[in-house]
Amino acid sequence: MKKIIQISVWLLLFAGIIVITGFAVTEKRTVKCIKVDVFVNDNQPITFINRAEIYDLIQKDFGTLTGKFMNTINTEQIENRLDQNPYIHDANVYTSLLGEITVDISRERPLLRIINEFNESYYLSETGKPMPVKENFTHRAIIATGFIGEKYSNIMHRNYVYSADSVNCRSMLTKLYRLASVLEKSPYLNGIIEQIYVNNEGDIELVPAQGDFLIILGGIDDLEIRLENFLAFYGAGLPKMGEQKIESINLKFKNQVVCKKSNKVWNQQTSL
Repeated sequence: MKKIIQISVWLLLFAGIIVITGFAVTEKRTVKCIKVDVFVNDNQPITFINRAEIYDLIQKDFGTLTGKFMNTINTEQIENRLDQNPYIHDANVYTSLLGEITVDISRERPLLRIINEFNESYYLSETGKPMPVKENFTHRAIIATGFIGEKYSNIMHRNYVYSADSVNCRSMLTKLYRLASVLEKSPYLNGIIEQIYVNNEGDIELVPAQGDFLIILGGIDDLEIRLENFLAFYGAGLPKMGEQKIESINLKFKNQVVCKKSNKVWNQQTSL
């Protein structure tokens, strides 16, 4: 008897769901869209795209939604179109039985500005997504210049998030993304390093905000260890030597900081 009651309850619930679903489908055929609300879910006060521009994107591709029957509006297509925008990280579109459409947007935030060897400029976002520059708007971010061969038109649909087990980690843009991510997490390093430069041999060099010397990083293997070595030297060794006499600080070796000073090489062993 108890089993029969349980089956009956499940059947009633299932029937109720079918009725509600059928009601919702019927309502969409008779209800018209009365408004479209766009909500931006991030704390960026000024960025590459704003609410008004998102409204314009929707209207350009799908026309004016207000006044249309809800069953004629394809929210999945709207989401896909917005997700294709390089300045948008994620878009979710919801509808209500009252005829309201809600568009929730999270935007990309630039992490690194690239100026490649062709003098073309673009950004990499926090999520590794290439972003084109926008006329009359510049976002403050660390700059990487030099022998960077990737053009925006060839990479615009790729992603450069660093992953140690990914083939993509060999890409220079992935290395630069990884470096910029580490620098941003350290306010102290971020204040010291003004620019990233890729030389003609593919080595990464760091340009400090103060001083005429270069910091030769090389690649990004053991990145945190080598940057810790640099900070240790920067705080203790550099003041004693005098930064005005140093030509370069080489961090290419895991447990060494090698300085070139007045045509001489000074080698500091580290034990981290």
